[in-house]
Amino acid sequence: MDAWYAQDDRRHGKNLPITSLDRRKLYYGEVCSLGLQVEKLLRIVPRSQVHFITLDELSLDPQFTYNRLLSFLDLTPFNDLTFNIVNEKKVRRSLFVHQISLWLQKLKGFVGVSKSLGILARVNRINSVSGRPVVDEDELKILLPILKNHFRTDVQLLEKLIDKDLSEWK
Repeated sequence: MDAWYAQDDRRHGKNLPITSLDRRKLYYGEVCSLGLQVEKLLRIVPRSQVHFITLDELSLDPQFTYNRLLSFLDLTPFNDLTFNIVNEKKVRRSLFVHQISLWLQKLKGFVGVSKSLGILARVNRINSVSGRPVVDEDELKILLPILKNHFRTDVQLLEKLIDKDLSEWK
């Protein structure tokens, strides 16, 4: 929740995490405005050449979503496909270790080191467990209405642009 409220400070170079080299990625209200992002895309690419899939529909019915995509691409469906979870969401054991690891990776790229000993990859593996992040329910009760209010018009725009019912997002 603190990160959401820190956006204005971050625009002015204040309250920036040490791991962030591009503060524009911390303007969540802008970066997460999918409706505006899709609108920009559709100014460049004809709507007939774009097929939108939401994670909601993919999670709900992967086979149906997959078949619709193949139909859009004018491809023949493959048989005997299974949709197993392959890259399950990871939760960090230690946010501090994760942030230091990110900072070191960025520093490595900044100074031009291209070779890898695999140390950071091992640290990340050890620092990760499968599962969902722990959510502070009290914080969520406060933040969710703020986010829904902030993104309301953007979700309406997205709904119109991709021609999907996003009422669950409102």
